[in-house]
Amino acid sequence: MKKRKIMTINIGAADRVIRYIIGLFLILAPLWNQYILSFAPLIVAASVVVGIVLVVTAYVRSCPVYTALGASTRQK
Repeated sequence: MKKRKIMTINIGAADRVIRYIIGLFLILAPLWNQYILSFAPLIVAASVVVGIVLVVTAYVRSCPVYTALGASTRQK
């Protein structure tokens, strides 16, 4: 029986670092600016969700959108 890969690694090193930086910024930025927290909670929630998605995809080195498009930033 053949083993099937659940996730393919399709995120390269530079893409991974950029995802970590932007993701952490999107998660932490609302905490630095208290005005944004009180003014637009929906924007804060969206920022945190997108940040978490970016950090998780960087951690697992697989992006479902890249997989669907057949794209990869990983060098072979």
